[in-house]
Amino acid sequence: PPMQQFRYPKPPKPTGLKATPSIPPPPPLISPPPPRARRLIVLLLLLVLVGSALPAVQAQGYWYGWLAAGSTNIQEGHTRTFSVGRVALYGGLPQQTFRLCFSGSATEGEDYSVSAGHRPNIPLSGGCFTESFDRGQDNFRFYIHTRHDGNGSPETINVRLDRLPGSSYYLTQNTLRFRIVNG
Repeated sequence: PPMQQFRYPKPPKPTGLKATPSIPPPPPLISPPPPRARRLIVLLLLLVLVGSALPAVQAQGYWYGWLAAGSTNIQEGHTRTFSVGRVALYGGLPQQTFRLCFSGSATEGEDYSVSAGHRPNIPLSGGCFTESFDRGQDNFRFYIHTRHDGNGSPETINVRLDRLPGSSYYLTQNTLRFRIVNG
């Protein structure tokens, strides 16, 4: 047998009764703040939230790192100073390890050598060397020493600042490209 649909009964039509006026709700105990005050309250709440998150960020040691240098040319037989800089978002700068890698058409050992601090000639392993910032240190200087090779064409050196696995920092400027030109 076919199924029958259930139909809701129609509501009864109003008889001649008049609706009683509704009672207005009581006024709020605290009146809402004006729009400017609401914006200020929201701003203060955001500041409290951000302020409570800062110690967590500081504990993780987030910082920004970059490579810096002047001109893009290095004359043969000259030395150029480079620096790796860093700045903390909040709090101090932790001890942190980073890696500098070198590539390009110039050959390490023949066309140039790298030194830093008390190490006069850093041997590159796979084109890279690893260094550490001491706690609180914000700048690390290294030097590229070019050699006269008699080659008439410019050669290039690419320097790249790498993060190591497990590091908690951001790199803003992490590559530089230079040309060794005849002097």
